[in-house]
Amino acid sequence: LIRHRVPLPPESASITIMGDIKFQAASDHLHRGEDEAAARLFIEAAELGHVKAQCNASILFDTGRGVPQDPVRAALWAQRAADQGDSQAQFNLSTFYLRGRGVPRDWHLSRRWLRKAAHRGLPLAQTHFAAWLRAEGKQDEAIEWSERAAEAGLLEGQCGAASLRHARGDYHIASRWLKLAADRGDAGATGVLGGYYFTGRGVECDRERGIALMRSAAERGDEPARTDLVRALLASGRPGEAAEWAARRPPEGASAGSSAGAKIFACVFCGNNVNLKRCSRCRAAYFCSRECLERGWPAHKERCVRPQAPLVVDPHG
Repeated sequence: LIRHRVPLPPESASITIMGDIKFQAASDHLHRGEDEAAARLFIEAAELGHVKAQCNASILFDTGRGVPQDPVRAALWAQRAADQGDSQAQFNLSTFYLRGRGVPRDWHLSRRWLRKAAHRGLPLAQTHFAAWLRAEGKQDEAIEWSERAAEAGLLEGQCGAASLRHARGDYHIASRWLKLAADRGDAGATGVLGGYYFTGRGVECDRERGIALMRSAAERGDEPARTDLVRALLASGRPGEAAEWAARRPPEGASAGSSAGAKIFACVFCGNNVNLKRCSRCRAAYFCSRECLERGWPAHKERCVRPQAPLVVDPHG
């Protein structure tokens, strides 16, 4: 009798299979809320070279979920997954370098990893990379990357594409992205779209529809929409309503914009939408920190023009 031995898989294949098994088991634990067991198995799979497990291990160490919070280990696991080409890990690593979390702060490495993630097709990386290009004054490239994210269905990408097209005066295209974002319930996009309808910018003028959209956004805490609504009501001969809205205080937690629509009002250097300060000269651009202002100023100063007069809406126009 001739007995045929079943060939064993090579060692690398066995390691891959074991990594997949541990990753799946970790995912099951995570779904059941068993964070410590999930973290242990994700780390074991990560040590076997499982790229998604490495990315997850990075996130767990960054957030302290199931393990003690450790930014350094979070950055190390993100680096290992990023080196294997994982786009989410590349984006996370870019964020670590941008913030100096677990690694020394390094703008150049942050940009490099962000670009890699964008090229690998991660929509969130594409919209952040577009914001970076915008700060560098590369408007055409910024529009291209932002619209890639928008076409992929990312809400932030739609708002970012609208912002870039608006800044360029492409109001008709901007209105298309605003409509998509507003239809998904984004307050910031809804408010800006209301301004478009009220003034007839990029769409057929419809003042009542514009006021309704601005009111809807303002009711959800969007501050720019509330300001524009007050102006629109005054221009429409409705001072009582305007006074009522002017007296309203923003809801707790409201900022320069709400939801992803805040990207319409975002730091022109890093794309952040927290702690925004408006440029005191042109009153059109926002920066989130002095460091972003200093780094973004060389590109911004060429477009920084002091407004000649405050916005006035002609009630008879």
